Amino acid sequence: EAQGQGDDEEYLDYLSLALQEFEDAGKYEEAFHILTSLPSGPIGSPENIEHQVQLAQMLIRMNDDRALDQLATIEELISKYPGSENLQATVHTFRGTFYTNRDDVSNAEKSFRAAITLDLAEHESEGYSELSPDALGSFIELQKLYISHKRPKDAQKIAEEVTKRTSGKYEDFSYYSHLLELANIFIEYDYTTLAENTWDSILSMYETAYKTIAEKEREDRSPSECSVFGMVTKALNEKEMMKFNLLKTGRYNDVTRDLDVDPFEHRVSSKFFDTTSFNIIVTPSPDTGLPCVQFIMELNVRNREMMKQLKVMGFRFRVDYKGDTILQRKYLYHSEDQLVVLLSDPIEKVNAGHHLLVIEVFLGDEQRYYHFQAFNIPTTVNPSETLGE
Repeated sequence: EAQGQGDDEEYLDYLSLALQEFEDAGKYEEAFHILTSLPSGPIGSPENIEHQVQLAQMLIRMNDDRALDQLATIEELISKYPGSENLQATVHTFRGTFYTNRDDVSNAEKSFRAAITLDLAEHESEGYSELSPDALGSFIELQKLYISHKRPKDAQKIAEEVTKRTSGKYEDFSYYSHLLELANIFIEYDYTTLAENTWDSILSMYETAYKTIAEKEREDRSPSECSVFGMVTKALNEKEMMKFNLLKTGRYNDVTRDLDVDPFEHRVSSKFFDTTSFNIIVTPSPDTGLPCVQFIMELNVRNREMMKQLKVMGFRFRVDYKGDTILQRKYLYHSEDQLVVLLSDPIEKVNAGHHLLVIEVFLGDEQRYYHFQAFNIPTTVNPSETLGE
């Protein structure tokens, strides 16, 4: 019996891992199929309600009509079982996302507003001086709705509404993270001036502190200093990336200096992508069988529909070192891809120092768009020598 339980747990772990893999890859129907087979707990239990929320989220991503019925099921559970009332705002936000996907602006707007009303009621009843990440999440969804429908002025009015309700002080990190995401949405829809103004709001608050923090060793920075350093670094890099794509000039190397101090914390976003991970791996050479090094990078596609509209055909994945291109490889893009995984050609060794991972996006009208990610290699990696030693 104990062996059987162990086998069951191992199988559930496998299903959970497969679920995450399918979800990350944008294969939502496969993920939904796995999700329906996972244990959901007693009806009305926190586990059960969380499971119902996951089902609704997946149906929304699938743009499936059953999503609205699933959200109604969750609302019924919320009304019957105390302790889950805080999920009602989430239900409103999910419903707004569903209507957004259906291009039903009126119902989407009503749903996001309903979520904001609940979030603000909690904000006021608790006497918070700063808006919670949940409340800011509801606001950002409404702003994205307006921006995607060519209503940037309405999105700016929401920004003013947010500013009035939160402190905007140095410690208000959730608010400034919210501004980072807002800038990315402006870039996604080519409102470059508004994006730059939004980044400048972050920089005006933190840039002086950033210069002081940058002089400290990584291990000597407090958690709040690490947050400031990460936000400013991200804002500076994304702002410079925008300028590069507008002007198509420069090498972009100057501003990425601070980005690769701790590369796993400072992943950047651009019009098309969010960097989700990047690394180097050791693999056998296809020619000699000897160990070699490859760069690997994973990108989340921000808006698959936009990729279709702009006729994105593929990418060139390039690795630059000291201003020279040391590796490059072309990839085709498939419109159903949510997660793009890029692997460089193999190389015998990788030198220590600053590397720039460059994604050159090929658009249908022969234009190019660039996504940059800085990557610092702390020590030279030469797997053949390491094995020899």
